[in-house]
Amino acid sequence: LGGYVQSSTMQQRVLRIPSKHYQDALSQLQELGTILALEQSSEDVTEAFSDVVRRIENLRALQARYTQLLAAANSIQVRLAIEKELRRISQELRELEERRRSLVDRIAYATITLELEAKPKHRVAHSGRVQPFPFVDDYGLSSVLR
Repeated sequence: LGGYVQSSTMQQRVLRIPSKHYQDALSQLQELGTILALEQSSEDVTEAFSDVVRRIENLRALQARYTQLLAAANSIQVRLAIEKELRRISQELRELEERRRSLVDRIAYATITLELEAKPKHRVAHSGRVQPFPFVDDYGLSSVLR
């Protein structure tokens, strides 16, 4: 489905799933075993994304204006002040571009946090003996415990 594991521990997996495949992913996860805990998270980042895009556009316009002023500057002092401001704007643009990329990722992917008790990969014929723990035969461990 195109997703990836964001993090994993012995008990818990955090999956990032493309938003368009979210329901398919949930169905496939249920086929893998018993879901012990499931947390689904999504947030509307439309307003934040629009704000970042607007700020980037404004800073680019400001950067262009300062570049014009730099070309027309007559004194060293004015040039230094404009260059300092251009460095600040460039840094802010880099930060906003990173924020925009992060928001695009949050729009494109949904997050699923789950604890899953996996189904055994194959079932082994029961030994015929009564086991105190039914999973012993399910995993073929009875031959080890004889």
